[in-house]
Amino acid sequence: IQGAQGTMGIVTWASIRCEQLPVLEEPFLIGSLKLDNLLELVRLLVNGRLVDDCLILNNTSIAYIAGKDESPDYARLRASLPKWVLFYTISGGRYYPEEKVRYQIRDTSKHAGSLDLEPVRQMGEISAFDLFNALRGPLNNPCWKLRPRGSFYDMFFLTTGDRVSGLTGTMSDIVVAADYPVFDMGVYIQPQVQGVCYHCEYSLFFDPGNRMESDRIRELSASVLEPLSAAGAFFSRPYGPWADFAYRRDAQTTVGLRKVKNIFDPNHIMNPGKLCF
Repeated sequence: IQGAQGTMGIVTWASIRCEQLPVLEEPFLIGSLKLDNLLELVRLLVNGRLVDDCLILNNTSIAYIAGKDESPDYARLRASLPKWVLFYTISGGRYYPEEKVRYQIRDTSKHAGSLDLEPVRQMGEISAFDLFNALRGPLNNPCWKLRPRGSFYDMFFLTTGDRVSGLTGTMSDIVVAADYPVFDMGVYIQPQVQGVCYHCEYSLFFDPGNRMESDRIRELSASVLEPLSAAGAFFSRPYGPWADFAYRRDAQTTVGLRKVKNIFDPNHIMNPGKLCF
């Protein structure tokens, strides 16, 4: 529903994690020029249940998220960081939190060292606590994704860990071919379900007042569907042109969704024309 004051959306799903509130939390950053190195480390840390928050960002996303000033020099912030940064936290609960955090720091450092990586508190002009506070705090107004150009388009999907690097390379190649500056693309990668799958998200920033630029980003977002899907991307939340593409490839899911839709919304009041309906 769109009105003069903004847009109201309806939440169709949610992911909730239930656990004890930590008594002690310690954030860390690990930088690398190679995405594969960080993906291998994430596999080790997640499989060993050694970390809580765990995500990989490129330097563009971190600069926009952690920029503190009203008009920070994002180019300078980005240049102070390596291309890829792993952010993770280690936490201790109610019982013996210091002891738990101590041994987890020891073990994560050992795994990182085996890959010639080093956990640090400060990287360039951004500290681990800067990022921790930015990610955990209330959403800034405007959202960090609106800071670069005024609007953005996200392309996101699920995939397996062994395909993340290749899909990111495919996405970068498509962006370069479309004459979009690849270093301006935001990237966010996060393991889910203890590393069974990975959420991959790519953000393209643009000026909504520039019709030509807006149309170009819209066309670019549609052009990535076929090559990414062929390389192993699963579009778990398809909307708009994504929905047409996804449901054409899975007729049985379309039939099942229509049956569920008719049970819970027989008059098709909710989101008419969306998904495959």
